[in-house]
Amino acid sequence: ADQIKNRWPKTTFDVFTADTDVLKKSIEKCGLQNGDWITTLYVSPEELPKYLRNCDVGFSFRRGGVSTLGVSPIKIADYLLNGVPVVGTEDIGDGAISERSDVFFAMDPTGRKDQEMLLNWLDAVVFKNRDRVSRECQTMGRQLFDVSLSVEAYSKAVNFALSTKRSN
Repeated sequence: ADQIKNRWPKTTFDVFTADTDVLKKSIEKCGLQNGDWITTLYVSPEELPKYLRNCDVGFSFRRGGVSTLGVSPIKIADYLLNGVPVVGTEDIGDGAISERSDVFFAMDPTGRKDQEMLLNWLDAVVFKNRDRVSRECQTMGRQLFDVSLSVEAYSKAVNFALSTKRSN
C-alpha cells in the first residue's frame, strides 16, 4: 500500500466494511506510513455501486484451499460489474477471470514477489486505459456473473438429475 501511495501521491484507499472500528485498529497495527490516506466507511448495499464506480481498482484476497478452487468471491462480481479491475489472490476461482490480464491481476498470497509487477500493471494498463478497462470489466462481469446464467445452469443440473433418476 505504501508503494502505491509513494508512486501516486494523490491516491486514497477507501475500504468499505460493516465493521469500521475493527478495520481501523487493524490498519494501525500494520504500521502503514501516514495511514490517514486510508478511509474506512460503511456503505449500504444500495449505495455501494455508486461508490465502486469511483474506484480505480478493487482488492479481493482470499486464502487458498479446496473450498475456494471453484468459486469466484462475490466481491469480484461487484467490482467487475461496476467497471473496476481487480487485484486478487492467485488460484481463487475457476481461472476465467485471471486469464484476462486487463481486468484481473493475480498476486501471490504473500504479495512479495509481485509488488513491482503490480505497480507496472496499474500504471501501464489500468491508469492509462481507464475507459477501455472499465468496459472490459463490465463485459467480463456480465459474462461470468449474469443471474440468468446461474438460473440456466441450475435448471440444466436439475433436469439432468431428474432424468438420471428416472432412468435408474
